[in-house]
Amino acid sequence: MVGYVMLIVIAVGLSVAVFSFLKLYLPEDRPECSEDISLTLDSVSCTLPGLQSNNYAIEITMTNRGLFDVLRAQIRIGDSDRVFRTILNEGLDNPNDDFLLGNPDDLNDPLGLVPGESWTNTWETTFTSGGAKELEIEPIMYVDNQRVLCDNSVVKTLVLCP
Repeated sequence: MVGYVMLIVIAVGLSVAVFSFLKLYLPEDRPECSEDISLTLDSVSCTLPGLQSNNYAIEITMTNRGLFDVLRAQIRIGDSDRVFRTILNEGLDNPNDDFLLGNPDDLNDPLGLVPGESWTNTWETTFTSGGAKELEIEPIMYVDNQRVLCDNSVVKTLVLCP
């Protein structure tokens, strides 16, 4: 009788150990973006409005060529030989406006890009010098109420600043 109890205790202990090991080492399900998300850059310009300053104006026109609405995207620019990029569209006044595509103050303008729609905006940023800059646009989707960066849909292009 004691042998059966010991056998059951060992079996339960082994099953708990195997379960804990598998839970620890197996990857969790992470939310992912759909492959049908596609933003394209129609035009990009980098100008220096003032002759004495380092404030550059970056104008971007993009189109949603995918199958889903894209509400947010992270737009980054920086030197082409560097990993770090400056985020152009951070909502500094209101964190809820971070990375929004559209004007949150205009009630007639629906936020985000629906498929087939284009959007143009201009941001100002400061560079120590002009030259070749790399612009990246990375769509952001919400999957199960979690913000997910769509790293499989990143658009990159080189921009020449004066």
